[in-house]
Amino acid sequence: TEVDARSTVVIRCILSMTSECLQLQAMNPNLCIKNDASYHDMYYMNPPAKDLSKIASSDKVKKVQKDFEATHVRPQRLMKTLFTDEAYVKANVDEARLMRRLFDLACNMQSHDTDMQLYSLFTDEECYDLWSCNNLYWYLTHACSPVTDGLMPYREADLLRNILDRADAALKEGKNQATLRFGHESCLLPLVALLELNHYGESYPDVEKLSEQWRAYDIFPMASNVQFVFFHKKGSNDVLVKVLLNEKEAKLPVKTDVAPYYHWKDVESYYREKLDKYQHI
Repeated sequence: TEVDARSTVVIRCILSMTSECLQLQAMNPNLCIKNDASYHDMYYMNPPAKDLSKIASSDKVKKVQKDFEATHVRPQRLMKTLFTDEAYVKANVDEARLMRRLFDLACNMQSHDTDMQLYSLFTDEECYDLWSCNNLYWYLTHACSPVTDGLMPYREADLLRNILDRADAALKEGKNQATLRFGHESCLLPLVALLELNHYGESYPDVEKLSEQWRAYDIFPMASNVQFVFFHKKGSNDVLVKVLLNEKEAKLPVKTDVAPYYHWKDVESYYREKLDKYQHI
């Protein structure tokens, strides 16, 4: 069985690829694994999407984020806990920014081999509000927000096209094989939205209710992944596919009579038509 593993050129992704491939080889010594991490794959592995990036950083998007943070980031209590000189704070400290950055550090402490934690700096309500701000950021800039006309998932149009093309090539070859891609959460999230897995292709206009309807952490925990698993019975032209989001069966926006499996011809047709429509927007 051949395994084609590719990574972005970022070191942490290369290390993840190497570790997983070593584990696969240990579990099945007969695997023939090829690794690559080159700039020639970056156009689909981590695309710049300059036009869409401009929309994501537009004044309209920034205003929605800023207005939301203005009512959900309340640093006064924390500043009184950290500082004794209120006059100094008012003159020298960006209170809201400091609060957000400290919360970022608190969230990332799980990445370090330490018992230290910073969540005790915040109340439960503050944690929820600060997370809601972060959740909104990911939704506005990478998902199907009406503020950006639902265009942000098309950041990963080339990645989806590569998945479709590689799947077709593998099926034509008729051999057991796997294609692995190691990238970033900032690519996985819009891909999930572009694929419309489960409810992640839907648009939610009320930002105050967003945290109840759409949560980024469900899409990209550490080691998050999307898998296309193909099934082909000898003597049959019908190829079935099952899609997993973080190892859990996912629903596709395609009709099927064999759920959680889907007929590949229907899935491919749906996504290629979607990509073709985007090219003509």
